[in-house]
Amino acid sequence: MRRLFDTLLPALLLFGAAPWATAQVPVSAMLSHEQVAVGENFALEIRAEGASVSEPEVAPLEDAGIVLGVPSLGSSTSVSIINGRTSMVQTKTWRYPARATREGRLTVPRIKITVDGQEYFTQPMPLTVTKNAVSPVSPQSRGGGATITLEQMAFAEAATDKTVVFQGEPVTLVLRIFELDDFNVTLRFPQNIPLPESQGFYAGPQATNKRRERRGNFNYRVTEISQVLYPTVPGALRIGAWQWQGELLWTDAGRFRPGNALRDFETTPIAVTVNPLPDRPANFSGAVGKYKIKSEFPQGTLMQGVPVRWSLTVSGEGNPDAVGAPTLPPISWAHLSGPEMELRQQTGNAETAKVFHYTLTPLEAGTHELPGIEYVYFAPVIKGYKTEKTNAMPVTVVAAQSGAPLVTAGGLREAERGAVQQLTDDLLPIMADIRVGAGNGWISNAVKTALLPLLMLPPAAYALFWRIMRHRRKLREDTRYARRHHALPRARALLHEARGNGEPLEKIQQALTGFIADMLNVSPAGITAADAGELLERNGCGVETRDMLVNILRNCERARYAGKKLSEQEIGALADAAVQLLEPLHKALDREDKP
Repeated sequence: MRRLFDTLLPALLLFGAAPWATAQVPVSAMLSHEQVAVGENFALEIRAEGASVSEPEVAPLEDAGIVLGVPSLGSSTSVSIINGRTSMVQTKTWRYPARATREGRLTVPRIKITVDGQEYFTQPMPLTVTKNAVSPVSPQSRGGGATITLEQMAFAEAATDKTVVFQGEPVTLVLRIFELDDFNVTLRFPQNIPLPESQGFYAGPQATNKRRERRGNFNYRVTEISQVLYPTVPGALRIGAWQWQGELLWTDAGRFRPGNALRDFETTPIAVTVNPLPDRPANFSGAVGKYKIKSEFPQGTLMQGVPVRWSLTVSGEGNPDAVGAPTLPPISWAHLSGPEMELRQQTGNAETAKVFHYTLTPLEAGTHELPGIEYVYFAPVIKGYKTEKTNAMPVTVVAAQSGAPLVTAGGLREAERGAVQQLTDDLLPIMADIRVGAGNGWISNAVKTALLPLLMLPPAAYALFWRIMRHRRKLREDTRYARRHHALPRARALLHEARGNGEPLEKIQQALTGFIADMLNVSPAGITAADAGELLERNGCGVETRDMLVNILRNCERARYAGKKLSEQEIGALADAAVQLLEPLHKALDREDKP
């Protein structure tokens, strides 16, 4: 008998210890559902106990077709004292939101957790994943157990009104979100839902509206987002896929519980072909779209030497950033300064108005004419350029009171030459007439006294004097010469403003394109990086300087029009590069017009 007991004792100990050993495994896992649909939310809960517990290693679940979100954590600690010895046990719980990415019979793999320095694994768990999310209707109401998929419950679309346009022509991008208007289906999506990437486009006005639409056998609630985009460069552009994530909620009559699922929404990218504008006329404003121009000038009689405001308003549908100032003809009887620009635009309205305010100072008494102004823009409808024009109007100017000095915001009439005091490049000169009585053919004693020392100067001084006078005369009379003369200081001033300005990239762009336009005597309106590169190439600028300019402008365009936010360091680097580029640019383009 004892021999039998000695034989069975090890076996009894072995089999008796097995349940105890299994019970002591300190890790476990469980699923909230054994059957779910693709994309439907469920929960994975992992539990571990021990004095020292590591984080679970859940990376293998992604290979199994299961995506986990950020877990909610739970923790508790118990302390026990046995025979004077104190022991501490932690209980940690991780509850992961989960969803399956493919249908079929999946297996949740073993999950490793290290407890008190020893590795443990949870048990594998089966999960059945179906394609259909829910059977929300009974066979009696639909005639045979109809099912609705997640794709039918909600989906997204993206489209444009046209895919072949001219540079600057507006393209309307329409983004639509469809939600099933039945069975308590609700789609939760981000309040500020991200729009598709649209590099190479300038973003215009945006509008949102809601409506209902029937598709197939279902009615849907539709949220429609319309975004106007203006292509800034020619070539093959691309509006990226519209990607975002939303949560679907519905009533699941088949399983008598609310249903929910996370869904990834993605639309197909849209290709847009942008044709370059045809050869541009000399007075092209840079505007593309449909525009009109209006002139506002004071009615009645003007006073010689008293400035008045002249406003030219360009309004219409198009990219407001490309609307340049009108080209004004010379006005011999007055001095003109400006313009100051004012943008008027209502939120959600595609029509904008850009107002250019000029200061006009009458210099000659008499009856004159304020000229009509032509405004040239490109009209995509006719695939050509169109000209709008304001009407000329008569203007009466009365002479200033006798003896009163003329202080004007500009220069004197062609028949009069005055002493000029140029304060800065931005402030207009203040001039006073020194040829009083010149109409009678004699020069005042004051002028004779001032000119007497000049008669005693040596020939070299005479040459210097006439050189200075010629330079000043060209600044007043020769627009091209004056623009080239002031191009460098103006560009430097704009780049200096860029460092402390709310729109630094716009200032950098204006400085470089304005400098090129001034040096080449062309309109600065609508000059893109590609346009600037072509202008420099046609005028013999070196490849290195040309490429550097194009790179700076393209970086500015991408950041401004594609929503790419630059850091302060990146903006500072662009401004520094632009400053360094001005000298070689000036050297390459400054080959003539020396005084």
